[in-house]
Amino acid sequence: LVLVSDRDSGATIVELSPTGSDPRTLSGPRTNDSEPFPSPDGRLIAFFTTRDARNELYLMNRDGTGQRKLADCVQCSDVEWA
Repeated sequence: LVLVSDRDSGATIVELSPTGSDPRTLSGPRTNDSEPFPSPDGRLIAFFTTRDARNELYLMNRDGTGQRKLADCVQCSDVEWA
């Protein structure tokens, strides 16, 4: 289960175990990340962020490594995997 947590300052993407325990931070801290969209095969997660003071679409590996910017987003609202 991948979700957004705002427990600390800024929103970060967190992965929970199937029982809802053992939260593991995948992004952040203080990065204002939102709307994680796992890929169909579960290897990648696309997400929106304002970490550079503008709306952007980012991609990372399932374990939070390899975070990279894909595009600036003026009016992005959804991700659709092809």
